[in-house]
Amino acid sequence: MNLLTNARDSLNQRYKGYHENKTVKLTCEQFNKQERKLIRITVEDHGDGIPERVHAKIFNPFFTTKSRDEGTGLGLAISHGIVKEHHGELTFETEEGSYTRFYLDLPVDNGWDMEEENDYV
Repeated sequence: MNLLTNARDSLNQRYKGYHENKTVKLTCEQFNKQERKLIRITVEDHGDGIPERVHAKIFNPFFTTKSRDEGTGLGLAISHGIVKEHHGELTFETEEGSYTRFYLDLPVDNGWDMEEENDYV
């Protein structure tokens, strides 16, 4: 939810009214990485992008580029923590003034040995 909210905010900042590029693209696909099956959810917007000077800070608690009345700086930090707890990865690519894509990768088996887990199903 946080990724969608951030995408919406970026679009609203760039485009004050209607614009054909004022959309959020949400995709989901399965892929393999290091012999593991993962699900990738991609959230893409064509807003302002993320300035390079803040790339290393965006997952830090309480870091925000928004004003105090618009954000706390906890959304991405909490999202990142939740994804890590589920043995996943949250990454992004961006071009300032053009787009941002967040990739939420989660293992299909959540890191468990499915042979052992099938005993409990």
